Amino acid sequence: MSPIKIKVSLVIQLIDDYTNQPITSSELSLNIEGYNKPIHKKEGYYIFTNIPIGRYEVNIESLLYRSKKVSLTIDEPYSSIQKIRMIPSINYRLPPHTTCIEGRTIPFEEIIVVNKGVSRPYKLLYDYSNHLKTMDTIQLFHAENVDLSGRGLFIENKSAHLQECLFLSELISDRTYQLIKPLENSYKKIGTNLYDISTLKADEKGIFFLPMKSCDKDHSIIMIIRKDKRQLEFKIDIGVVNQINLLGGE
Repeated sequence: MSPIKIKVSLVIQLIDDYTNQPITSSELSLNIEGYNKPIHKKEGYYIFTNIPIGRYEVNIESLLYRSKKVSLTIDEPYSSIQKIRMIPSINYRLPPHTTCIEGRTIPFEEIIVVNKGVSRPYKLLYDYSNHLKTMDTIQLFHAENVDLSGRGLFIENKSAHLQECLFLSELISDRTYQLIKPLENSYKKIGTNLYDISTLKADEKGIFFLPMKSCDKDHSIIMIIRKDKRQLEFKIDIGVVNQINLLGGE
């Protein structure tokens, strides 16, 4: 009997969205229904093998992170690592005095949280025009210069009254990222800021939770974008769990 050939179909790396580091714990479980479980490497990689070309839903289960389902395409030949960011759950062991938000909204509502309280937001390296073919990539400057693959950002130019959410697929060269979807608007690098976003889905009781990156101030500002596109700003205290109520009184 000839040996069974093993062909790599999909490689996923899970990233802790709070620390920006790969998740090496074996506590998480990944699967594509109807196929073998992936091979888990200690560096945080999950390798799916012998799956036909097509689009599949990857189920990610965890106690320490918010479980999620992600739709991914398997092409041939296998080409790149898919980086998926995991948001800590309320069971996550956070350092003391971590700034967090905990709130209530409509059960299962999906919201976007924009962290606008940072002292140094991301900046564009060039002007972007939606008449150019380069709108599906973006070049960013940030002092920390960390890999932002898999992250969502909120881009805003207040003077031009332009804003939208964008999602970074992968780092393709120094500070240049492939966008999952091209930008809809044109942006001048002067006056344009970009902020981290987190997409949350409330549980069956309408509860959501998110640890935030702290700033060097006593207070910070977050903006919550509701499913109906309403934008609500909140001032939050640093170093505590802030209660946010999206139910009633709006």
